[in-house]
Amino acid sequence: MARGQAIDMPCLDLGPAQIVLQPGEAFVGYQLMAQQIRPKSFVMSIGYGECWPGYIPTANAFKEGFGPSWRWVAPGCEQRMEAALRRVLIAGEDEG
Repeated sequence: MARGQAIDMPCLDLGPAQIVLQPGEAFVGYQLMAQQIRPKSFVMSIGYGECWPGYIPTANAFKEGFGPSWRWVAPGCEQRMEAALRRVLIAGEDEG
């Protein structure tokens, strides 16, 4: 964090299917979000691409009071996760 190094979210695009490596223990809502971004594809999300964020709750989980234990992200992280998913999933869709 001190270096300002971004966290990668790589995506292996196999044409009809994509495999997205998400950071931390991303909540299931991010898998559902990925599927909505590429509805005509099979999108599989894998967690722990980078472990330091811990749990990555959705906005709803924060609203429901998901606690600070084992998470090092703040409310608002959902927008960054969605932007990263769109960047990696829509880029591949444009090529196909």
